[in-house]
Parts: sequence; structure tokens; C-alpha cells
Amino acid sequence: MGLAARNAMEAGSNGVEIHGAHGYLIELFTEDQVNDRTNQYGGSLKNHSRFALEIVESISNEIGADKVGTRLSLYATSIEA
Repeated sequence: MGLAARNAMEAGSNGVEIHGAHGYLIELFTEDQVNDRTNQYGGSLKNHSRFALEIVESISNEIGADKVGTRLSLYATSIEA
């Protein structure tokens, strides 16, 4: 993901947006109803968030955190107050 972000920047983009909503892969990792993994990506809210955080970290390290946005669903059922 970091390489893809760097390529986007080299092609003239001002930044990148990570789409983690609307049923895309990142959201599926956060959803209790879908993610029944027993490894480091399942179980707790922290583990369900791990995949998204690893992607954000990889891209931020490559192009700078100020050039990274994320799109998350407000209605994701695994997000607790």
C-alpha cells in the first residue's frame, strides 16, 4: 500500500484517501458479524482495527501523515462509544 501511495504522489496527487467504509475490505475487518478470525486481526476492537492501522502506518511512513485521509463508516457496528 505504501508503494501505491508513493506512485500516486509521483504521478501528481496531493494525497491519498484510504477507503475503509461501504463494505470494502478494511470495514470487513472491523465488523464483528464478518470478522470471526482467531488470529491477531480478530477478537477485540483493538485487533479488529489492526489491519486499518497497519495500512495507515505504511502509507504515512511512505508519503507523510499530512497527505493521508481515511474514510470510515459511522454506522459500523463494531465501533463502540
